[in-house]
Amino acid sequence: MHVLVLCESLNTDNGWGQYAAALISVLREQGIRITILSADQMSTGPRLPSVHSSRWTWFWACLCLWVWLRGRSFDLVHVMVEPYAYLSPIFGKCPFLITVHGTYADPGAHALAWRERAFARALQHATAIVAVSHYTQLVLPKEVQERSQVILNGVQLKILDEPWQTVDKHNSPLVVSVGALKDRKGFTELLAGFALFVRAHPSAELVIIGEEQQPGLRETLSLATRKQGMESRVRFLGHVSRAELLGWYRVCDVFALTPISKGGFEGFGLVYLEANVFGKPCVGSRNSGAAEAIVDGVNGYLVDPQDPENVARGLERALTLPEAPLRQWIAQQDWRARATPYRVLYEKAMRGRSLNGEANVLESMPEPGILKEEGWQLPRYTTLELHEKKSRYGICIPVMNEGEKIRKQLEDMRPFSDMVDIIMADWGSTDGSMDPNFLRQQNVRTLLTLVDKGRQGTQLRMAFAYALKQGYEGILQVDGNHKDGIEAIPEFIKELQEGYDYVQGSRFIKGGQAVNTPVIRWFAVRFLASPILSLSCRHWCTDVTNGFRAFSRKCLLHSGVQPFRSIFVRYELIMYLAMRARQLGLRTKEIPVRRAYPPGKVPTKISFLRGSSDLLTTIIKAALGVYNPKV
Repeated sequence: MHVLVLCESLNTDNGWGQYAAALISVLREQGIRITILSADQMSTGPRLPSVHSSRWTWFWACLCLWVWLRGRSFDLVHVMVEPYAYLSPIFGKCPFLITVHGTYADPGAHALAWRERAFARALQHATAIVAVSHYTQLVLPKEVQERSQVILNGVQLKILDEPWQTVDKHNSPLVVSVGALKDRKGFTELLAGFALFVRAHPSAELVIIGEEQQPGLRETLSLATRKQGMESRVRFLGHVSRAELLGWYRVCDVFALTPISKGGFEGFGLVYLEANVFGKPCVGSRNSGAAEAIVDGVNGYLVDPQDPENVARGLERALTLPEAPLRQWIAQQDWRARATPYRVLYEKAMRGRSLNGEANVLESMPEPGILKEEGWQLPRYTTLELHEKKSRYGICIPVMNEGEKIRKQLEDMRPFSDMVDIIMADWGSTDGSMDPNFLRQQNVRTLLTLVDKGRQGTQLRMAFAYALKQGYEGILQVDGNHKDGIEAIPEFIKELQEGYDYVQGSRFIKGGQAVNTPVIRWFAVRFLASPILSLSCRHWCTDVTNGFRAFSRKCLLHSGVQPFRSIFVRYELIMYLAMRARQLGLRTKEIPVRRAYPPGKVPTKISFLRGSSDLLTTIIKAALGVYNPKV
């Protein structure tokens, strides 16, 4: 395989250069032949123009490149920096890929009309489009978003072994920030938060590294520090060598960069990952690409850059972030794993397959060697693996601020962790119940956390997809509110081993227990939900709303089921799966389970009127086949 790469440079002083240098390195390790055309001395052919060159310079470059390409053959072209997509007309019939990093993903950001038209045309004709974050993907034109794929940036762990320079750390705690001095990097906002942080840490120091790209901004920032009385607490170093930068990563206590959307946006933030390699926690902006470089509470904290108190609190919390989970997480971000999806794209392009329309599966952390299933529509999510896979079966638990209920449930489930791997599907809990250290102690194998908005259906799509990609033969499901009798787990596994494809837990068959079930719920399940869905699937079902159930791999991957569709957001998937396996003639069975409500007021996330109405509507739609795949 011979790939022509177009990039600005391999200089690791900027994000474009870091991306190109790292990806080219690992692709070459995998045996891919790479020819580089760049705007610097690393180019093996005619030098490309700088991205801000005039129209006529681009025209001349296009002519020179066309002459150089004559008589040369490449399997495909990878445009690693957006502006070089202007040159796509000379690629002829050769398939080409475009990587979009941030601001320039929007054709309108290319300033001049001819640039905007050229880039928009390139997006329309590209064989594949790769966005380095979902945040960046959303900036692409809508007609292109559906044809794009997200492959998150990685980091080279070997930077730990690179030469580094001893630096002068004056005070502690030391906060380091790295980025070109321009408004969108959020240094003004960081200084405002740091001023509050200093009140609790009078000896704290902030070191800002980066050359000034917006004239006058350094003087403005310096004036702000003097007004806040922090001139002795803030240092502006400008551009530093790579060795010195690594030295600052080593000695800092916290890394912080709080970008804002002003004259552009932060598409990802490789500097966060670099700081993590050295075991340093990060603070970044929530509404930016940093939200995909930072897993809140694992390798750092996300803050609102416009709220100084929130920024200060993020810095404070980062000081006490446990290092072990951070190091475990960053070890999974190596570029070698990230390069695998690129190789897959390359191979498909060589086989003449258009990649447009095959990129609906969105993962925060793609696993090496695992291919995305065509047509799956998954939410964005992050993955934190706390233990190795050790079972043929996994149990998925959707949760959202379940507090002590899920903590007690996991403690009860711990004895079963040898026979089934526990997979948490979190909808953004903020109550501390999903603390990785606690989960690790309870033998939880994986914590999945939604990045996108969604509810139970979205959580289950995320969890089921992860479990299938991990190769589990059977997948159990149970709620995370400590109502279900988890002692039934061995029975579910037994039925899967005997060849059943769908096993439904029921309180209402012999041996089942319905403890303190509210009368209205008992009535709704027994005389509304179950009869309606039973009529639809022509099989008597007794407890269709019960979330304690199990699926075979065959069931979830059946072409007549197709659970990975975006229509399943709330309770649709629960009702649909309760009857679909029976409709398709798969082997199904009900087993007795216990479900106990606590005495007193019913704890629930379903509102009485609107929630109940929506649930009934969902049941009717499921019975009428609204959710059945259009095969």
